Amino acid sequence: HASITESGTNFALPAVYCLDGELRLNEAYGGYDRDAAYIAFTRGVEVARSHGSRALEAQALYGALRSRRDHAEEQIALEQLRACLEVFTPGEDSQDIAGPIALVESYESATDVT
Repeated sequence: HASITESGTNFALPAVYCLDGELRLNEAYGGYDRDAAYIAFTRGVEVARSHGSRALEAQALYGALRSRRDHAEEQIALEQLRACLEVFTPGEDSQDIAGPIALVESYESATDVT
């Protein structure tokens, strides 16, 4: 990717790892490997954290949580995503964090007792 090689930075890497994870979760692209997707997403989390990019971290954690459904790590991934989203101002629903917010809310509504 030009922005990675020309500028000497790896700022685009979290997005690249997220794309890799998404492709590994999508059966239409010839696979459905949740473990490999989780590895890609967690790499994205690590790089995003090293840059201090909370929006990219939220996207990577969003993918990690989706790849861990019905796994032992699901609750850990959910807590990490919740913690990441705490830095965003309520109502700050940019496209980057709308999906992660909706997923966390779906977990919360599934556990609410009425």
